[in-house]
Amino acid sequence: MKIYYRILAIMAAAAFAVACDPNKTPEFNDEDAFASFDKASFAFNETAGTISIPVTVASINPLKTSVTYEVDTENSTAVVGEDFSFADNTGVLAFSGSERTKTIDIKLEDKSGIYTGDKSIVIKLKSAVGVNVGAENSCRISILDLDHPLADILGDYTVTCTDYYNGAVSYTMTLSKDPDDITIVWCNALAPVCLTATEADGPMDCWGKVSEDHSTITFEIGQKPGADFGYGSLVLCEWYLQGGGLYVNSSGDSIVLTKTADGTFTTDFDIAFVDDQYVWKGGLLFGKKWNAANGTDYVITWTKK
Repeated sequence: MKIYYRILAIMAAAAFAVACDPNKTPEFNDEDAFASFDKASFAFNETAGTISIPVTVASINPLKTSVTYEVDTENSTAVVGEDFSFADNTGVLAFSGSERTKTIDIKLEDKSGIYTGDKSIVIKLKSAVGVNVGAENSCRISILDLDHPLADILGDYTVTCTDYYNGAVSYTMTLSKDPDDITIVWCNALAPVCLTATEADGPMDCWGKVSEDHSTITFEIGQKPGADFGYGSLVLCEWYLQGGGLYVNSSGDSIVLTKTADGTFTTDFDIAFVDDQYVWKGGLLFGKKWNAANGTDYVITWTKK
């Protein structure tokens, strides 16, 4: 439907041009009509049941036509008959001339309670009678598995900590699953990098290894998530205080978050992001080691929302 509105906008613009210049009289017909998916991708939980994927014929007037489609098996990980089935097995959408949009209806097999991993269905439009096949002729449907082994850890957390430059800090971060490794989580904000620097060019996700009993998450320092403030890629580091000076360790060690209760992790490691030239450009979180001199225990705490 968005494509249809785009066509109407083009027609309106052309009509305005005609009004300004009567010598230009563009003609519009349905020779340029085309069929396409409304969106290039969708995501549904494995318990969604029957889902509907819209296909629209963009034309001046509703047309009578038929559109054929098929599963792109080379790029799909879900298997028809095992993970999903079509409500109509003909592979054809018949437009009667009274509607612009019809749907491909797909029944997802409910495999809740069994971990199979996320799967995807890729559907392609093969052909259309009397109209073209549009540019958006492929649609990827993601089937999200709700039984990930790390489901108790994944999700949004409130982070509370003390930052050397900003004092008490509280912000939200997210732990996400790895698409290939069920022992890995990705954290999008190990430190509040953008509290003092306004923008980072690139992602800030770092990966952590979850222990078998889910009691610890270990992040190797030295990771370069991809962000750059202009002095080179940011590096995940551990900081420490020595002789009144600040020092950085960017290799050969890890930052460990330890589970203290259900949905709560803490660490007294000092976390920071610095660039390749070791210029501080992000959040600097000081834990117990930095505050040992004054007897104050400052820890970083993650509390699941």
